[in-house]
Order: sequence, then structure tokens, then C-alpha cells
Amino acid sequence: MYNLLRKMLRDAQVNNDIERKDFCRSILSLISEHQVANKLDRGPCDDDVVTKVVGKYKKSLEKALDAFRKGGQTTGELFDQYNAEITFCEAFLPRSISDEDLEKQVKQKLEEFKITELNKSMKLIGIIIKDNPSGTVDGKRIKEIIKKTLET
Repeated sequence: MYNLLRKMLRDAQVNNDIERKDFCRSILSLISEHQVANKLDRGPCDDDVVTKVVGKYKKSLEKALDAFRKGGQTTGELFDQYNAEITFCEAFLPRSISDEDLEKQVKQKLEEFKITELNKSMKLIGIIIKDNPSGTVDGKRIKEIIKKTLET
């Protein structure tokens, strides 16, 4: 994926696609920051690093959009740019598992650990995240399904 990002950047530069060029540069810069912060070798990296960095970046963009929505802003240049960046990020992330499959996992884990109270169920979030491929589940989704399951 790293090499794909580099190629996309070169293509965007050749085609003068400013938006795509900026997206690629942002992600490549974040990857470099991650490598420095974690004392990893600089340069090309494996797909897990790219997935991790892009996932964190997408999550930060989604939080920013939520803040915009809470403030009553649902249009505008920055709002549209964040939406476009989220769409771009999704191309580099594995597909999320369906809510039905996630519900099955949550129910299975609740029964396996004999959890019936919400305050004891938060440990399951980490367990379920670890049981799935990187980037395919979100703790927020798991928490919502746990709440819904325990309330019924």
C-alpha cells in the first residue's frame, strides 16, 4: 500500500490533481511521523503500518465532522474536504465487518464470559477488537451493540 500511495502521489503531480496530491502527502507525512515516533525504519513500510495510520487519520476526520455537525455546520469547504478525505482513506482500509456478524460475536462473548451488566462488559471491546483483523471493527460500534444487546 505504501508503494501505491507513492505512485498515486506521482500520478497526481503529473496530472496536476491538487486534491489527490494533498491527500497522498498528508498520509505519507503521517506515516513518516509514525515511523519516527515508534523508532521504525523510514521509507517503505508494510501494509499494517499504513492501515493503522490511515485508520487513525480517518477516525480523527470523523471526530472533526461530528464536531462540525454538533455546531450546526453541515456544509462548507472544510466540511466537504474532510468528507472527501474520509472517502480517500476508506480505499486503504479493510472493509468493516457487518453489524450482523458483529452482533453474533458480541452475543457469543457475552455468553462465554457470562456478562449481564453493562459496567462489566467494557472488557469485551478490547477482546473483540483483537479477535478481528486490524481496522475491521470499531470500539464505538461494539459498545453500541453491547448496550443494545444487554438492554433487551
